[in-house]
Amino acid sequence: MRQLIRTSTKRILKEQFIVLGQVIWRIVQPTLLPLLAGFVVMYLIHAVLEAFEIHFLSISKSVLPAIIAAYLIEKVMERVFEQFHLRRFRRNCVHIAIRIFASEVRARANSIGIVVISTSRLKQTEDVAD
Repeated sequence: MRQLIRTSTKRILKEQFIVLGQVIWRIVQPTLLPLLAGFVVMYLIHAVLEAFEIHFLSISKSVLPAIIAAYLIEKVMERVFEQFHLRRFRRNCVHIAIRIFASEVRARANSIGIVVISTSRLKQTEDVAD
């Protein structure tokens, strides 16, 4: 019975730690990924401008349209990423809720099993004593 309690407790704790890690990642991810994506886009724009030998110190007529185009592309990418992330976030929230519910059901089933085992052992000891 102790082994049953120990293994079920370990499984429940493991499941709760996994879910906690996922929740923390869901909180941190929206702040880190757009920032990283912004840096990547910024460096790509800089690399493209350098490839066409457009320098910010020597202003030419194509610099302003390139900056405006880069800004618009970045805003479109941000909007697409936001929609993608929201859909993915909703789906992941549902999966986490299901996993938490399943671990709670397992915990309740284990506690009911422990009560049944203890009452049956108690009855067996009473029958032996009679």
